[in-house]
Amino acid sequence: MATKNPVTKKTEVKKVSFKDMTIKELQTAAITLQNEAVELKRGTKVGDVQNVHAYSVKRKDVARVLTALNAKKALGEEK
Repeated sequence: MATKNPVTKKTEVKKVSFKDMTIKELQTAAITLQNEAVELKRGTKVGDVQNVHAYSVKRKDVARVLTALNAKKALGEEK
């Protein structure tokens, strides 16, 4: 009898720690991610992008960067 695999784990993508980044790095990361999100949105409308879920993931990444950026600004960090 073949044994069934337990629930297979998804491969985890290495997450970047935004807390360790400087304000300048966070600002450039936010701009880059926003541009990528715009391109994904445009691609889904045109039909070029097959993975329509990628847009929502990219939007959440932008939100994470902006949250870290606003937290650093609120603390007055000038790293």
